[in-house]
Amino acid sequence: MDANNINFFYCYSKNLSDYLTSQNIKRVTIAKEPKTNKLFSLYIINDDLQQAIDKYKTITNK
Repeated sequence: MDANNINFFYCYSKNLSDYLTSQNIKRVTIAKEPKTNKLFSLYIINDDLQQAIDKYKTITNK
């Protein structure tokens, strides 16, 4: 897999990140955004991630 062709999802929601973890979606890392100091979890965008996000939205009505 070519690293230049990978799309990433930056998740700033702890609730969503916790849900994704509970759905066995693996994150790449957890880091701080340098300008705002906010924590985010980084995920590789793929079908499993998108399905989990869609399910989370229906559960939480977001």
